[in-house]
Amino acid sequence: MTTTSSRNNLVIFLLLLAALAALLPLTMNAVFAPCAHAIERHGFFQASVANECRDDPTAKIFVNKETGRTAYVCMTSVDKWGVSIIDRIGNNITSFLKNKMTSYDQVAQYLINRGYTPLH
Repeated sequence: MTTTSSRNNLVIFLLLLAALAALLPLTMNAVFAPCAHAIERHGFFQASVANECRDDPTAKIFVNKETGRTAYVCMTSVDKWGVSIIDRIGNNITSFLKNKMTSYDQVAQYLINRGYTPLH
């Protein structure tokens, strides 16, 4: 009886673990997916690629004290500069690529002109 009970518990545990593993990608997409505005304005591909900057440990960070927003800038996986902007509670405001900008300084100046200050 103990062996059967242990096996049943193991099977239940494994099934629960499999169910949680299946739900993880859905949860991650909801948390880290680009927002509707970014997709509508910039297209799904650009918004998704630029959204990489939010989690890039090498991203440069800019803050806008007036709006409370934070901008993350990085070189994306498609070799374009990306910008991901979030609000003060972590909601994704927008994500986009700066296709015509070829240097970090150009992107930095773009954000500075819009009220952002770089964090060093």
